[in-house]
Amino acid sequence: MTVAAAFVLLLMMAGPQRADASSVPFKIDFNESKIDVNVLKDLPLDTLASDASIDGTLDDNGNVVIPKGKFKMPELGITTPVAIKGFMGIESDATGKFDPATGQLDLDAKAGLWVSVNIKQTLALLDGLGIDVTSQLGTFGNLIGLLGTNLTCGFSPMDVHFSTEGTSLAGGKRFGKGPLGPGSISAEWSKLGPFSGRTKIFGIDACTTIKGLLPGLLSGIGGDALGGIDLGGILNGVDLDNADLGPSGITLTRSVDESTKPDPKPDPDPDPVATSPKLKLKISPRSRKAKAGKTIKYQARVINSGTGEAIGISVCIKAPKKAVKTKKACQNFGTIGAGKAKVRSFKLKIKPRVKGKKYKLGFRTKTSAEFKLKNSASLRVK
Repeated sequence: MTVAAAFVLLLMMAGPQRADASSVPFKIDFNESKIDVNVLKDLPLDTLASDASIDGTLDDNGNVVIPKGKFKMPELGITTPVAIKGFMGIESDATGKFDPATGQLDLDAKAGLWVSVNIKQTLALLDGLGIDVTSQLGTFGNLIGLLGTNLTCGFSPMDVHFSTEGTSLAGGKRFGKGPLGPGSISAEWSKLGPFSGRTKIFGIDACTTIKGLLPGLLSGIGGDALGGIDLGGILNGVDLDNADLGPSGITLTRSVDESTKPDPKPDPDPDPVATSPKLKLKISPRSRKAKAGKTIKYQARVINSGTGEAIGISVCIKAPKKAVKTKKACQNFGTIGAGKAKVRSFKLKIKPRVKGKKYKLGFRTKTSAEFKLKNSASLRVK
């Protein structure tokens, strides 16, 4: 090595080194979701789980990483006479960018669409309809009982882009107040990847083995037996390895705003008599739409911007009994310190056959005469 080369090497070793960007937790809890699969849009599917979330990290450069398994997605399906659920499965780490200044969020991931069927219920239903699964599936039919509880089939992962900028099917909304504020992300797709399965028997993909027989088996069940869902008719003539469902998409929405902080705690008052709490009751969402028979959730937030703690605070909901059933009408907030806030959730079960009506829900504090707070929200049943 020459003297010049050695000098250059020493300068490089002694020069400033770039530090890795530090990371902080990055989590968004979505309280609303909407899935639009073009060929299934007119089917009477229930929302089995509407909540969704992302839980990862954000570094100083705005890079977001959501590890696989930390991107929770909603589910659609039915529970009777056979439990069938459909969901989008995130099959890789989701990576992208978040701009704290604008609230724009973009994430890319590999995602597949999956349908999970309770195999024991299905076999019992087919047997009751006189359909001999064993004879139709041949040797494989003798092993069908080894599948366990569920048979999960679907389409292998495709590239999916989630964005607050929306899609042609749905708009997005930037998280202008950060991950604790309101916003939404959407993704869109049409053509899916090859048909495959997550369920295996002795290492053999059960779904790939029986995919050619699926339309016939499901047609044998009939739409009435599945609550009006004619899966056989939908799959008939479809090339499962190149399925084109038409314009389809998913939107995940956070309508709750927990970014607002209580007013700063004032300087301590030397006179204890002048110290007193000051409360405010907020309800979110203020209005929402939901289907009959669904379980929904409202959040009550009590903010104490005063100089003293509030003791024994409870909030109760008053809802029309003919329309909803309240699982717990009153929630105890306990003691709320000065400059603090607490949040409690109310779950309501919408009764069937109340479609097309709008109802008012009342929220009031149940405590001493000193704190008489009230607020309201609305519910429209689709």
